[in-house]
Amino acid sequence: MVYKGFIIFIILGVIAVIGLVTFVFPMLLGLSIGTKGNSHAPSSISEVSLPQNATLPDFPKNFEPSTAKVVIGFNNKVRWTNYDIVKISVLADDKSDPGFFNATHSGASNEPAYESLLNSYESFEYTFTKTGEYGYHCSIHPWMQGSVIVLQQVE
Repeated sequence: MVYKGFIIFIILGVIAVIGLVTFVFPMLLGLSIGTKGNSHAPSSISEVSLPQNATLPDFPKNFEPSTAKVVIGFNNKVRWTNYDIVKISVLADDKSDPGFFNATHSGASNEPAYESLLNSYESFEYTFTKTGEYGYHCSIHPWMQGSVIVLQQVE
């Protein structure tokens, strides 16, 4: 009987540690860890959603979160998903990350690339590889702005 109680105690302890590592520590560090559906497992993709009505100028939340914090080697792939019925774009503000700029712009123009122009329920993904803060906006709805802060993984 004591042996069975000890096993249950150990199992509950392991579950508590997994919960701390998976949910509490990332929240305390301000990391944006994306999950889909009802899954509670950590993901290597950080989610930025555009909820319904996000394109309205007075809507308080357009890119959600408006600032995504990611860590290289952990969750540095960002996925923007449009849940609004209106088309939007994801367009890098500048060339501080040339890869992000090229992935979101059509050539050297200020027009969005086909991949970053999102109809309803479409997604665009980009993997950040350089630390820094990278702003972006919607070329169709200029009041829609956000940023990604890319941090170096601490070893």
